[in-house]
Amino acid sequence: MLMLEESEIVYEILQEKDLGQTINCLVDVFPSAEPIFSSLKVTPSEFYPFAEMICQKAVAEGLSHIAKDSVTSEVAGFIISDHLSSEFYEEISKNVSQKFEICFQVLKELHQQYEMEKKVVNSKIFHVGLLGSREKYRGKKIGNKLGKLPSIKSKIMMLAFSSPPVHPI
Repeated sequence: MLMLEESEIVYEILQEKDLGQTINCLVDVFPSAEPIFSSLKVTPSEFYPFAEMICQKAVAEGLSHIAKDSVTSEVAGFIISDHLSSEFYEEISKNVSQKFEICFQVLKELHQQYEMEKKVVNSKIFHVGLLGSREKYRGKKIGNKLGKLPSIKSKIMMLAFSSPPVHPI
């Protein structure tokens, strides 16, 4: 298990044991602070099923990381990465608020544009989908550090695709 420590923050691969806290962290960050979700007035309760599905997939794939407070063990931030799959997003769209439709449409168009411009060697595209940190941890460069973890950097160097919604840190 990858685990890097900096004085106050520990960086780890997202695992089952941190699933609930990570889902809650996403729910705390995105509906209120991310411009698209804020504009669409997505509520935390509407965002929760989406966060739950995304985080469950992230645990299964083992490509996502979290930042945890080394004193409290609270999940302070996250980078949710996956193998981009239009089938998965179609399945998710059946189980979340209609407000997400615009986001999924943007993702679909970006994915199609990317495939037209790039020669995709295999069907797995490493996708950084969600990146953020709780408000009280902002300014600690958690997002920058999550994006520079060795396992993330190696995948980004091979083939990276980043799309909205990515939370500014």
